[in-house]
Amino acid sequence: SLFEAEHNEMAAEVENKTLIQNETIILKRECRSKEIFKQLRYLNCLKKEILNSNFYTYYTRGGKNE
Repeated sequence: SLFEAEHNEMAAEVENKTLIQNETIILKRECRSKEIFKQLRYLNCLKKEILNSNFYTYYTRGGKNE
């Protein structure tokens, strides 16, 4: 019947919208985790730089610079 056909079409549209929303959520999550990994990599680099710096060794040795 016409009613059934319209109902099925509406149901399909709703399902499609839901799928698109889910995809969007997943993509946003992926982007966020990529950003976080980038920041972590940056912080790790920074940490290495600090640990290798004279400034760090100077202060950890109680101001005795070698």
